[in-house]
Amino acid sequence: MIDDIKPESIYFSEQDGNRGAIMVVEVPDVSFIPSTSEPWFLNFEASCEFRIAITPTDLKKANLVKLAKNWEEV
Repeated sequence: MIDDIKPESIYFSEQDGNRGAIMVVEVPDVSFIPSTSEPWFLNFEASCEFRIAITPTDLKKANLVKLAKNWEEV
């Protein structure tokens, strides 16, 4: 599974009293999420949680200054 998913990094640890893993995975599109999580569901009856992170370059593309102006209180 790890060879198929190709995480940037993976760490195994305890989570809530259970065996756990933390993987850093490139998710180019949300449609990639099922192919990442299903093997864990099917093989280990695992619980999967996703935390989306963004690079500084992508954050600049979000144009936060414009967003702030659109949503600031009047």
